[in-house]
Amino acid sequence: MVWANQSGWATGTKLKFRWFRNGVRISDVWIGGYKTRSADCGKTVTVTVTGTKDGKLITKSGGTFKVRSRALSSPNQ
Repeated sequence: MVWANQSGWATGTKLKFRWFRNGVRISDVWIGGYKTRSADCGKTVTVTVTGTKDGKLITKSGGTFKVRSRALSSPNQ
């Protein structure tokens, strides 16, 4: 399981998570955690977190992970 870092956001910020496999959005995942699947093997998984508060929108990109046999390697490898 991979988790997006949710720290550093102002209290009351509504977060939305988008996960990507080799740059293509994984359409059925919207939460802060992602359980790798067989389709992820040999691929790169990334996350983008968008926060909304008081009508303002902020987007942060997360780490990049190479998936090997449903077990993650170290970030940015």
